[in-house]
Amino acid sequence: MISRCPQSLPDGLAPETREIQEPADSSHWRSFVEIVRERASRTPGDTAFEFLDRELGVVGTLCREGLDRQARAVANGLSAHGVRRGDRVVLAMPEGLDFITLFFGCLYAAVVPVPVPPPHPRRPSPALTAVLKSAGPALLVTAAGAASPFSEVTSTGEPLGKVKQTTLGELLAVGHSELWEPVPVALGDPAFLQYTSGSTSVPRGVVVTHGNLLSNAQAIARKFSMSPADRTVTWLPHYHDMGLLGTMLQPVYCGFPCVFMAPMSFIRKPLHWLRAIDRYGATITGAPPFAFLHCVQAAASEQIPGLDLSCWRVAFVGADTIRAEILENFARVFGPYGFLPEALCPCYGLAESTLLVSSDTGEHPPTLLQVAESDLRKGKVSIQGRRRVAPGDSEKDVPAGVRTLVSCGAAASSSLIAVIDPKTCLPSRPGEAGQIVVSGPSVAHGYWANVEETNASFRTREEDGGRQWLHTGDLGFLEEGELYVAGRLKDILIVRGQNYFPQDIEATVAGAHPAIGAAGVAAFSMAELESDSVVVVFEVDRRWRHACEDIAGAVKESVTATHRLALGAIVPVTPMAIPRTSSGKIRRGACRDLFLTNKLNRYE
Repeated sequence: MISRCPQSLPDGLAPETREIQEPADSSHWRSFVEIVRERASRTPGDTAFEFLDRELGVVGTLCREGLDRQARAVANGLSAHGVRRGDRVVLAMPEGLDFITLFFGCLYAAVVPVPVPPPHPRRPSPALTAVLKSAGPALLVTAAGAASPFSEVTSTGEPLGKVKQTTLGELLAVGHSELWEPVPVALGDPAFLQYTSGSTSVPRGVVVTHGNLLSNAQAIARKFSMSPADRTVTWLPHYHDMGLLGTMLQPVYCGFPCVFMAPMSFIRKPLHWLRAIDRYGATITGAPPFAFLHCVQAAASEQIPGLDLSCWRVAFVGADTIRAEILENFARVFGPYGFLPEALCPCYGLAESTLLVSSDTGEHPPTLLQVAESDLRKGKVSIQGRRRVAPGDSEKDVPAGVRTLVSCGAAASSSLIAVIDPKTCLPSRPGEAGQIVVSGPSVAHGYWANVEETNASFRTREEDGGRQWLHTGDLGFLEEGELYVAGRLKDILIVRGQNYFPQDIEATVAGAHPAIGAAGVAAFSMAELESDSVVVVFEVDRRWRHACEDIAGAVKESVTATHRLALGAIVPVTPMAIPRTSSGKIRRGACRDLFLTNKLNRYE
């Protein structure tokens, strides 16, 4: 049965969005293999990737010719291990040049790489277990000496069967680059499987095709006016879509070098990211919102003499809820170091649309829209004010009952965006919020081996010539051609018939007391408690651990006053006790499960 989708696009959307079926200025490319080969032939000695250690020392460099040569050797090594075209190969590798070589080697062999986090030596990973069971890999590649993930899989009583396990060294030992022969691929062939973050459900394998990759890469290049003169520095993990596509594949597409460090290097010393941006003259780089928050917090206690961020023209922010105060505080703290507010580029995207759906452009500071919170909970958009991001603490002046939303800009050239009623799938009217739906050549073909979830999220409308629409599960609206994201359908809290966005409650909790980490709050509803109560869990700085009772009182008072909502439980926990995805998103469902089983690391 054909699901009902938008009968027509909302008025005013078409001028801001357009659809491109194939990259116009690079139509001769059919895959990233051809891009790497062409660049290796033209400029073989140019640096493609450089990897830094914890103190920003250079660990290794990979030039364009070296990347091509090693990828050809890996491709032949995969063939020697019995891996055939279309087979899945799980890459459970730490960040580094080895992962990059393996990923491109898979593309050269026309097999389907599946990037996942490397197995933890002592802690089981349910997400990794789910990915291995779903992907059905022909081969698993890990770092030499790494712990095998199969013990944790088989301990569940559901063995996966025998899967060959190898390392990059073993593949290179049997592969010979000079014997490699090109394997033709079509734009519709799967390029790799990108497993979702699992913030609201079990991770699902998005089937990203070669056509999806090329289309989205061109859209990103156009949106940010990228050229070979650009530079990037990143710490984002390769197994996350923003890290893999935005900071690893995009430089290859555009022809500029990428300098990267391990994510843990950033977590330990956030300002190292900014120092590397300065050192290498990075023009384009970004991260989830929590990274910008960590930089602001680190700058409060660490001196950064001589830092110059004037080179940074595009600072993309995405992968989670973007709060205005994070952007404005970053602009305030780092403005004296040359950082401009207009460099901030809030983005909206998801793995199901390869990566980018919409973004600001870096030509002016992002737009902030103030809307009535009570109306937004009912699906109405009542605009109370509008302004641009500016350095400072402007959020403190926002009236009670007003929520500030950050514009995620206009649609990328490969995306067509509409907003529909979540219940009827009919177009939302002007002044209404609804579910965000996306169409275009960057939208993936579905989830791997998951027909039910594919049919639920990827829907075709016969009346629209068979156009496929991705139902994102995100709520938002379009205003003057720009997208504003309000929350997730699955996360909405219903209390006594009233809808509440958890992000609103979490922001209130974060601002209730200075001891609460702004990036470490989770709010969720509990049908097990009376009246579908809301529970808030928040991380408390250890220096305040003896004041938890006072902090909880401040949280209760603030939430009651701001939202007219009585909380069912207020739970202070230790730093990093709240589960997160690889991109830093709060996993509210997992936090709820830990609360129910009394496994949260609480302060006593």
